[in-house]
Amino acid sequence: MLGDYEVVTKLRSGGMADLYLAKREGPGGFARHVAIKVVHPRLARDRSFIDMFLDEARLAASISHPNVVHIEDLGQQGGTYYLVMEYLHGTTLAQVLMKLYAAGRRLAPAAAVSLVADAAAGLHAAHQARGPDGQLLHVVHRDVSPQNLFLTNEGEMKVIDFGIAKASGRLHKTQGNALKGKMPYMPPEQFTGADIDHRADLYALGVVLWEMLTLERLFQAKDDFSLIQEVRAGPRCAPSALVSRISPALDAVVMGALAGDPNDRPASGRDLRQLLLEAEPEARAIERIDLAGMLFALIPDELASQAQAMGRPSLARPRIDAFETEATPLQCLDRLTVPHHQDFDDDEATIVDSSGLYGVAVPAPMLAPGLVAPPTRSVRTRHEAKPAAQPASSLSDNTPPPPWAAPAPQPAYAPQPAYAPQPAYAPQPAYAPPASDVSGGFTPPPSGVSGSFAPAPSGGVAGAYAPHPSGGGVSGAFSPPPLAPISDPKPSLLLLILAPLALLTLLALVAIYVLVLR
Repeated sequence: MLGDYEVVTKLRSGGMADLYLAKREGPGGFARHVAIKVVHPRLARDRSFIDMFLDEARLAASISHPNVVHIEDLGQQGGTYYLVMEYLHGTTLAQVLMKLYAAGRRLAPAAAVSLVADAAAGLHAAHQARGPDGQLLHVVHRDVSPQNLFLTNEGEMKVIDFGIAKASGRLHKTQGNALKGKMPYMPPEQFTGADIDHRADLYALGVVLWEMLTLERLFQAKDDFSLIQEVRAGPRCAPSALVSRISPALDAVVMGALAGDPNDRPASGRDLRQLLLEAEPEARAIERIDLAGMLFALIPDELASQAQAMGRPSLARPRIDAFETEATPLQCLDRLTVPHHQDFDDDEATIVDSSGLYGVAVPAPMLAPGLVAPPTRSVRTRHEAKPAAQPASSLSDNTPPPPWAAPAPQPAYAPQPAYAPQPAYAPQPAYAPPASDVSGGFTPPPSGVSGSFAPAPSGGVAGAYAPHPSGGGVSGAFSPPPLAPISDPKPSLLLLILAPLALLTLLALVAIYVLVLR
């Protein structure tokens, strides 16, 4: 028991807290399931962490919107703090994208826009949250990503986890220029140490939408330093360059959200939502029951397992009768998704056999009944030259994993690596990039960022960039010229003879000089 809540089962465990399914009962057969986040005992005495935990509770409780997870209670028992939230029956957007990839499908533009528009509405509510004094809290989520957007069994998109959000009046203050969040979703200005505002969340949501439309990572650098360079350079292309069925209007909205200058992005989450719905009018017709049906087609076993743990078998199937529709989950999936490996006709793209789009075979248990694993393939953009067919083994070993197959865990309240400006060309251990790294080497950043990037000790880039093993060198890096080798010649026989003669001559001259003086 935690206060008035009976713990049913553990849902998952993180680095800083555990999440439990619990139930609260009352008179007359009243019962309500909730999710409870419990701080690990080892952190219960960490004042800084507890302040962050309390900040999350107060901040999330000040936001009331259907597209934001609802906080119900905050408690303490036996020296341990816990946070009570509404229980969400469903899964994260990251899991949805992974399952779609496994099924060889991607979200149709209208479905992707519908989900992101709802997330934008939730973020707008968070950005407009006010404190008890009626003043704006200036909330910035700082961790908008597929892992923190949640699709419920009723087709609702929810913004979750405000654990590292920035807001006025927080007890915990970020130290120095520490980065908080997931680097692939951070805006360029965050890497310069500039103060960020709510438009940083809109940029992150633009990255999420780009990835939903293409089912690829927007930034694919292999290390933190290269990733910063990619982000600062801007998106490599519009979504329509990689997949079909993307309108120019939708391209423009996505690229606008990804603008490097915050002033060029939509002014608010509400504006972004409106622009998206105007660019993709069909998104307005997407029903929540269709989204729910798609979810049940993708993860039926997970939803059934959750329903069994709750003792509510009715949650193991979509509430189709409540929406007066007879569409099956597979029909909903067919309505809201398109084949990912058949984007272009034969004149525009070539599909060749390989071990999968990212070199990973799809295990059959990942697919729901009725879904067929996609044929192995390798897809190019419509603007690339048509390549010759390649054998299956040629693309299988050195390709990256599926974009969402193994998302990097983001522990709650984990302090993030700091961006520490250093003097240019400080002598440090050399970094040898892998052969598959981004070609072209390192180009010194403009005046916005000086020095090198100092990441976390967990495997980031440490030290300066050395020339690439390929021999192409590194543009802009300091490399002192090699010194000429110093020879060590052996003394010759002539030198051995002349040396004593010179000494004797010198002694004779000294003797003559002394005699003359006398």
